[in-house]
Amino acid sequence: MAKRKILFVSKDMGGGNVLVPTAKVMHEECDVVVVAEGLSVNRWRKAGFELYFQGTTDYRDEPFTVDARSILKRVAPSVVVTGLGSPIHLENQFGLAANDARIPLVWIEDFWGGNTRGAAQPELIFTLDHIGVNIVRRNPRFVNTRVEIAGNLALNALENIAVPQDLRTRMDELKKPTILLVGGGASTTSVIEILVKSLRMTPGDWTLIPRLHPKWTNRKAEGEKTYGEIWNGLLAEFGERVVEVPTDNADAVAMLAAITVSPFSTLLLPSVVAKNIPISVRTPEMIQDLKAQTGLERYPLAEVGAVFEIERPMPLTAITIPALLDALRECQNEYLSEAKPFDSRRVSQEILSLVE
Repeated sequence: MAKRKILFVSKDMGGGNVLVPTAKVMHEECDVVVVAEGLSVNRWRKAGFELYFQGTTDYRDEPFTVDARSILKRVAPSVVVTGLGSPIHLENQFGLAANDARIPLVWIEDFWGGNTRGAAQPELIFTLDHIGVNIVRRNPRFVNTRVEIAGNLALNALENIAVPQDLRTRMDELKKPTILLVGGGASTTSVIEILVKSLRMTPGDWTLIPRLHPKWTNRKAEGEKTYGEIWNGLLAEFGERVVEVPTDNADAVAMLAAITVSPFSTLLLPSVVAKNIPISVRTPEMIQDLKAQTGLERYPLAEVGAVFEIERPMPLTAITIPALLDALRECQNEYLSEAKPFDSRRVSQEILSLVE
């Protein structure tokens, strides 16, 4: 009997990170065909997969075209599995083509609310956790769509994370508290503006560690400056208090930092796991950005109380009041008691159930 073919389509690193382990499992008994663009390309190549089609790193800067319907006709997959990148591109094209060809379509979310990005109609949506299920169910498009919990991939990396000794030593050398700033996207500017005002109000020593998304630091903002130049300019007044910590292990930095500040980065989760202080800065620009990407107006972990949420400048020391910390820890424990790691083998089995 010929092996079933499964076509995977991804764009961003988040999508690649959930699709690649799923494809590895399915490769044991299926023919896996990969279409990829963006940052996910290297993720597939590092995992040893050949690409049937490869797009550019950023289709907005380097436009390209592909005939999704023709590829589906040639490949004839049993199922099409896509990520949900932002902004969505090939994943949407192949999803719509799968609908037209009456091929079962599966979406795997790597962030809450990703289901709002696709225009196609999937037979099965995998989401991160119980929060994700509720978010999908609120969308009237998916009232009759099967929804399953895949687990949160970030928890896989955090379960048995090994923090390199040199990184731990470097973080220990910095003046406390250490504050990790994570961002990417136009709304990061407004978040940094609130953080800057908050740091001016924060007494004593501290160290700020910026970790800003490379996809955005080199992108032009309004005028001639890049976002990176704007962001670095806002932080320039703090001089030597701003310290770069070069490492590929961003999760470890987030677990070691006393405070992590971001609009809605996935790096807030390691701070939750480590029972540190994660802060989501909620500005009108952040809300607009989050809503455009996910349909949501609040960061889900802030909504359930596992992450602090601030909307205006404040001394960061105010957050360390025992009563506030106790409430934060209780919500963090409650979330972590229900959340599970990403289970690629279970995801694979559920996908195959569509064609058995």
